[in-house]
Amino acid sequence: MNDARPFLALQDGKPDGARHVQTVHDLGVLRVPSGRLEACDPIIMLGAGVVVDVPPGAYPVRLTHVVDAEDDTQGAAYLSVVLRDDLPVSQVRTVASPGDQVEPALVITDSTAIGFVDHEAVDRCMPPHDEREELILDGDPPHTPSWLDLLEAPDHVREDSADIRLPLATEEENVILARSWTGQGDHLVVTTHAEDGVLLAVHLDASAHDPVAVDDV
Repeated sequence: MNDARPFLALQDGKPDGARHVQTVHDLGVLRVPSGRLEACDPIIMLGAGVVVDVPPGAYPVRLTHVVDAEDDTQGAAYLSVVLRDDLPVSQVRTVASPGDQVEPALVITDSTAIGFVDHEAVDRCMPPHDEREELILDGDPPHTPSWLDLLEAPDHVREDSADIRLPLATEEENVILARSWTGQGDHLVVTTHAEDGVLLAVHLDASAHDPVAVDDV
């Protein structure tokens, strides 16, 4: 679906149409060897997010971070997996919901975190389901912090982001996550394309600059 909403990812400052000042940060390189890129709430819904097909590879993940001066709300306005940055963006498309091609695909966060992971790597590189939740939420003290602790750790690129190697990874498979600007809420899954349709990036869009609620899009 073509997206006519303002789209301001990966731009520093306050570009035309922005409601907030924003800054762009590199969070690390995401490995996607299967080409099955998953956008999800990685704390609660890892492995059950929205999947977008991309060429297999390793791609930079960039955070477009905003702060609302009125109430000091801050976090990820956009979280983006950048496949190519050598071509200008010509098209912005909202990914369709797998269950209803007329509706937009949404990633809902209850944990306040959003992220990307290789969908096929989740089962291969994570412990069984009965152990997975405890590892993510509680870690394995004292040597392995929980993913929520890592999200808040000051020694990462940003205190509200993390690049985490999956526990059973053999080829550095990882998940990259950030704190959402909305806290708990919905995120549109959006793709950007060059003039000829080549996929440039996949984004989680918190609608930080959009006065229209996601439910009304």
